[in-house]
Amino acid sequence: MGRWEVYMHGRLMATKRHTTEEAYIIIERIKAIRKVFCEPPRQWDVVSMNLSFYGFGNEFERNIMLLCLKIATCPRVVHSTFMPTSPGVNFVGFILVHPNSAVAAIEDLESFLDLFKMSVGVTDLGSYMQAPMLTCIERVESGVRPYGNWKAMRSSSVRNCFTALKRERDLRIAKENVRRLTGLEFTTANMTALHHARRNAEIDESQRLHMLTHLAVHLNTLGIMILDETEISEQIQYLRNVQGIVNDAINNPSRPQLVGLDQRLERMGARLDDVASFVPSSNLLPSDDSNIISLAGQIVLPRGQMAGPNQMMVIDLTM
Repeated sequence: MGRWEVYMHGRLMATKRHTTEEAYIIIERIKAIRKVFCEPPRQWDVVSMNLSFYGFGNEFERNIMLLCLKIATCPRVVHSTFMPTSPGVNFVGFILVHPNSAVAAIEDLESFLDLFKMSVGVTDLGSYMQAPMLTCIERVESGVRPYGNWKAMRSSSVRNCFTALKRERDLRIAKENVRRLTGLEFTTANMTALHHARRNAEIDESQRLHMLTHLAVHLNTLGIMILDETEISEQIQYLRNVQGIVNDAINNPSRPQLVGLDQRLERMGARLDDVASFVPSSNLLPSDDSNIISLAGQIVLPRGQMAGPNQMMVIDLTM
């Protein structure tokens, strides 16, 4: 045997997975595969093989297997790592091979790797740098304990191509997510329109909160002219309930609560018709606050009751 054959025989025996006869068989298979994949003359019309593989074994056993694979196929790129969830047990990798002959087949590599007794599987990734290959490389790069020439100068063109295509794929996925969530294309015009729409919504919400603050002040300063307190206890409770609703909306300025304030006041008996004529005193509300309220309509007496001559239980909230 030659020097490399003696060396590989010793390495295979060191794994304690093979007998002497099995080690010789692996070496003979390396010679046979090398004649197809590496030895001249080369046929330039033969397409490259983009393969992924996986297996189970420790780091030393994996390295010996990949070393045999490198001698047999002379790959352009080989890269393998262990999965972070099972370091030292489950390894994955990919290999780029340019066979010299058209008779080279993936089945030859599969049968060759089966000789290492590591449950190794091989998968064809299809065309160069397509989606399966990008996903495979991305997964291998996320592992630990790397082996191969992925970081070497020889693999720089493959590495740069992967980086550019991965960036393009991520950008395309991001644009699709934007289209699915917003229904708009990811363009500068659409993003500017969304910015202005958000600013308008923020301004609208700020105005609503400002309006609710004024409403709370007017409710707190509202005077009720009464003759008999027992006759208007229901009206007083009603006014306190309205104050509670407004204070809740101010303290918790969430948009759903602001939008639902109309319905909450309506359920409490608020009338949405014009009742400004029932207000006995117009100097209780400042004249410049006539445009304060536009969301609640009118807050009046509970339905079925009429305001007495000395009771001011109606607040004009119209613009």
